[in-house]
Amino acid sequence: MVRFTIAVSALLLASRAAALDPIITKGSKCLYKNETQFFIKGIAYQKDPYRLGGESGDGTYSDPLSDGDSCKRDIPILAKAGTNVIPDPQCIVDLFDRYKAVIDDLANYDNTIGFFAGYEAAIRDSEKYIKDLRKDQRWLGVGYAANDNSQIRVAAVDYFNCGPQESTLDFWGYNLYSCRIFFNYSVPVFLAEYGCNDTTALYSDDMSKVFSGGIAYMYYQEENDYGLVRHPRVRVAKATPSSTSADNYNPTNSPPSCPELSSSWEVNRKVLPFTTDRDLCECIHKPASCSPSSRLNSSDYGEIFGFICVESSSACAGINTNTTTGVYRAYSMCNDTQKLAASSNAWAATATAASTASSGAGAGGDGGEFKSFSRVLHAAFPAFFEQVAAFTNMG
Repeated sequence: MVRFTIAVSALLLASRAAALDPIITKGSKCLYKNETQFFIKGIAYQKDPYRLGGESGDGTYSDPLSDGDSCKRDIPILAKAGTNVIPDPQCIVDLFDRYKAVIDDLANYDNTIGFFAGYEAAIRDSEKYIKDLRKDQRWLGVGYAANDNSQIRVAAVDYFNCGPQESTLDFWGYNLYSCRIFFNYSVPVFLAEYGCNDTTALYSDDMSKVFSGGIAYMYYQEENDYGLVRHPRVRVAKATPSSTSADNYNPTNSPPSCPELSSSWEVNRKVLPFTTDRDLCECIHKPASCSPSSRLNSSDYGEIFGFICVESSSACAGINTNTTTGVYRAYSMCNDTQKLAASSNAWAATATAASTASSGAGAGGDGGEFKSFSRVLHAAFPAFFEQVAAFTNMG
């Protein structure tokens, strides 16, 4: 099963951004606007956010791009190494809102060349957002970066390049040291991470026919001993791949057919998730009679979902997804709190109807539906009923 990654953005380093020649793509090549070929010569600049607590939410991770003193210290070193690209990881909560915020923050800088999105629908929506936001302005690409997985390698490569081109990637960053699989690819490809010792090979005549450069891993010296400060920078600085010009390049590669479903590839390309709609999700959440309290731990959501969806599959119909059949229900785009509100209200309505039918009580009655809902939850989750009691706004 394919696993999607978080979104990142890519920045082109220069001392004077206003003087930069915009980057465009033509077929599988990156080009300057003056139509000479552009090769990515990048270095992974951020420290590992997982090791430093950035993904754990404890607030200890600091993005060096937001630290002016660090940038002033490091940019001359990166420039001396011949670097022109660095990846900028972003940890996101409400996914597409975060994508849009990153685009809003960085799109107006001349030294931004594009963004990585973590999955197909995000590529589609980000590309459309950029086009709507920046009509008649310079090109900004949206691509995808991933580690290699031999089980889904070919399917993943084809999946992100096939089908309607308005929802396919503009470039691909991959950690696969092989030209063969990308020889006929119709968009630019670069190595998202490579070791410094591979620089000479990457920018050789053979590999530069397929790869548009890459991003060396990494700038900082950490426990993994990959830091650029410990390894020769001269390989990156002296890389001079053979290039082509737009006049001499007539792309003939075309997008591949979409991959067939299999035991190792369970994503249907014919149907993508909806574009996220915050208003829709807030609409279902705000008027909900049953909604998760702030006192309820989100780690308990899974067990509550499990109980509700087993008791009443129809209560969870609005949040269901199935990538194999291409089913994405209306509220599947919402966050877990909003999904839980939608499901619990649907289940409570079912429980109310059943309780009313068995007791003969009239609609509304004495609030028996609320009591019934609370009793069932109490019976289902005795170990943490004190928290679960706070699950509803029923009093």
